[in-house]
Amino acid sequence: MLWTRPQRILQVTLLLLAAVSIILFGGCTQPGYETPSSPTPVGEYFSDTDIRMLTYGLAGELHESALANGCESLLFYAVANRTSDRIDMTAFTQRLVTQVVQMGGVDVVNRRLRDAVREELSRIRDEKRMRERARLAGACWGRLALVNTDTGPNEMYRYYLLTVYLADVESGVIISAHSRELKKKLERKGVGL
Repeated sequence: MLWTRPQRILQVTLLLLAAVSIILFGGCTQPGYETPSSPTPVGEYFSDTDIRMLTYGLAGELHESALANGCESLLFYAVANRTSDRIDMTAFTQRLVTQVVQMGGVDVVNRRLRDAVREELSRIRDEKRMRERARLAGACWGRLALVNTDTGPNEMYRYYLLTVYLADVESGVIISAHSRELKKKLERKGVGL
């Protein structure tokens, strides 16, 4: 059968469209559930795996520092996001809080509760009772920073630095400082036809 020129162009165009569709959509997977502890593939955006890697062991170090310095209670402030990424820092901080609470031996205090206790203390005249209620000895806060480095047209690194501090509430003296680093190598892939 002889094809006319417009039919041949149409046939080639349809074949090219089919090939592009296979390339673009061939790698798609079916949606499904994963276990929460399974690692998320390395990507440009901050992930749950990044949170786990940065907080791994950190709660234990905070707990040990609190106990070693006689802190019966810790007051957690949200870790500040100093990156360009959109990260739920409340969830990030709550991961640390949950781990410290599960270790026991140190109470974790809510900021609003702390303010209510301080107001109550202002009305107490018995010094011994005041000292018993005032054992909000440690405050935790931190920062998450990011440095992006382009090392070529197809390669980029994302370096995260998490620093968390534990300080005495009354004196403001930093009791301990802990840091974690995470470096991700990303490859940019061009679309080839």
